[in-house]
Amino acid sequence: MTRRLSVALLACASAWGQMVAAASRVHVSGALGYATFIDESNQSHLLTGGAARFYVTRRNAIEGEVLYLHKDCADKDAVLGVSYLRALGAARGNTVPYFIGGAGYLWGFRPRFTGTTPTLSAGFGVRYFPGGGQLFVSPEVRLGSEPILRL
Repeated sequence: MTRRLSVALLACASAWGQMVAAASRVHVSGALGYATFIDESNQSHLLTGGAARFYVTRRNAIEGEVLYLHKDCADKDAVLGVSYLRALGAARGNTVPYFIGGAGYLWGFRPRFTGTTPTLSAGFGVRYFPGGGQLFVSPEVRLGSEPILRL
């Protein structure tokens, strides 16, 4: 009985995975921007990284991202996070406005210590396809904790 149940569960999981893969689209992107931490003073960082966005439906997606934040040799951070994205209405021409919110962890690398902090952020963005093809530009603004502001 256990063997039959295992085979049935495996078959159902495989079929569900194929349906999701067929219905979903994946967008892979790179990030270049600005982040700031407002603790005792403004701590601006160059933000670089990448993300993979998996569309579950036409308007809902899950995104995994890896970011590297660099201020100077003595102040570097890395962020690993997962976000939920919801497209706001239908696409208008080549633009798609969206809400994004997520959580993750930030690792701070300093000369004398390394620390880990949970992160939360939420904001809005617009995905713009300049030529109507596969390439896009996606400016977004997020407020949250660690970092406080992301552009």
